[in-house]
Amino acid sequence: MLSVREPGWPLSFDTDPGQAARSSVRILDMLATDRMQVMGYHFTFPGIGHVSRDGSTFRYVPESLRHD
Repeated sequence: MLSVREPGWPLSFDTDPGQAARSSVRILDMLATDRMQVMGYHFTFPGIGHVSRDGSTFRYVPESLRHD
């Protein structure tokens, strides 16, 4: 979840933290723009939902909480 809220924060296994941050933002932007459904083992139950923009960052919205 932290990687969705703070996609620019480097992770210890990123070989190129700058490129990793740019890639994360690009992918999250695509997911939010296209309202693509996502699944993640470490996401809040039920682990299926979508990514939405939240100001200058993003947030994960579980499927059970969607209000379309």
